[in-house]
Amino acid sequence: MKENGLLIKVKHKKASRTIQKKIKPNRPREVLGIDMIKVYTRDGGFAYYVAVIDWYTREILGSEISLRCRTEEWLKALNKALNNGYPKGVRGKEVKLVSDNGSQPTSRKFLEECNVLGIKQIFTSYNNPKGNANTERYFRTYKEEVAWVMDNPGYEELIEKTKMFERFYNEEYPHSALGYKSPKEVFEKNLSLHKIT
Repeated sequence: MKENGLLIKVKHKKASRTIQKKIKPNRPREVLGIDMIKVYTRDGGFAYYVAVIDWYTREILGSEISLRCRTEEWLKALNKALNNGYPKGVRGKEVKLVSDNGSQPTSRKFLEECNVLGIKQIFTSYNNPKGNANTERYFRTYKEEVAWVMDNPGYEELIEKTKMFERFYNEEYPHSALGYKSPKEVFEKNLSLHKIT
């Protein structure tokens, strides 16, 4: 068939993907990131940990650990973050929320909630973990310092250790990207520079 020119020429095409540039916030509480990981527990199976992070200060504003990974758990984490980060309300603050294209942040209920609150959702491009880099970096630190060092934790033990780590991370953990300051130090320094309410 080849000698007689009867073979079809196959055209190979590469997938065309646009890589988004990483969003750089100019002030605290401007850009938030949300994501989830799962950790195996001896008495509950997989536990799902959702966290919402302020990209400017790297502070964990809200989180939720559950044995389920539904939209409801993501909304609980988001609502905790909004209550902690915006005591006077989030409407009118032009907040951006960065997430991947998972089923929870793209669900109708999550989209509607963000729309009602005036939160602009930004979805990372496919196969581009750098698009949600600050959130992904937190989860790497969490896995290295909590999840991977625990020896077959129980569900309640995981919750307790995670809450302890979040407090330590927010108040004391030095970040090279923040000039080796903690998220709390960066936020307090910026209170006088930006109108954060």
